[in-house]
Amino acid sequence: RSNKAIITTAAVAVAATTIAPLGNVFAATAPTWTGGSSATIIRKIPNAYGTINNTFGYTVTADAGNPAGATGVPAAPSIVFNDSYTTQGEASKTATVDFSGMQFERVGDYSYAIAESSSTNPTVYPVSGDTYTAVVSVRNNNDLTGFVASLYIKDSDGNKLTAFSGANSEFTFASTPAYTNIQVSHTVSGNAADPSICFSYTFAASTNDSYVLSTESTCENNDTIKNGDVIKLKHQDTATIGLVRAGSQIPVGTTYSFTKVGSDA
Repeated sequence: RSNKAIITTAAVAVAATTIAPLGNVFAATAPTWTGGSSATIIRKIPNAYGTINNTFGYTVTADAGNPAGATGVPAAPSIVFNDSYTTQGEASKTATVDFSGMQFERVGDYSYAIAESSSTNPTVYPVSGDTYTAVVSVRNNNDLTGFVASLYIKDSDGNKLTAFSGANSEFTFASTPAYTNIQVSHTVSGNAADPSICFSYTFAASTNDSYVLSTESTCENNDTIKNGDVIKLKHQDTATIGLVRAGSQIPVGTTYSFTKVGSDA
């Protein structure tokens, strides 16, 4: 007699379950955002004074090493200054870079360089050399039915700005505007020249801002001068317009002229 082992195979039914992709390519999916999906660009102009008309442009550029399959990258914003400042101080405006419209096909970290690319008057308001990186971190949801995404910022050196994440994702571009002043002197010559006579000159400028006028002349002058005003000078007088100090700086690139209109003789 022989011993026989009898093996019975039971069929086990396995229920099919749909889970979020683990690096495989699936249809683009809108994630659930945690902590906020937008970053705020803050553009500051230190020592702002007078009329500022300038537009700063920005770029949002995807990193070449990003996983494939991301759509809906935010459009590049711009920030427009069109204001007048009666006292010298810091001007500031903002723009939003919104990632909420993006969809993703797979998990991964998606990096986007944000840089200031243009200025309508770069001589006076130069472009900032800073570049920040917005990182969208896409992961599987805990219930394995979708994606979750979070946002954080890296500075120009690649350091993660832990204070600027989620709803507080903001970063600043700034560059100091270029200012100068104008000096004008008056000299008379000849045997009949009278050094005590005050001569009048009309000041013309391409801005309508008012600037401090500084002179030790005995001729009567106001403490400020603007486009169309008259300045009076006698022999060897020197006047300075737009002292480089608070409230009286002339943007580099301003055009100006002095036209003699008469004398007190």
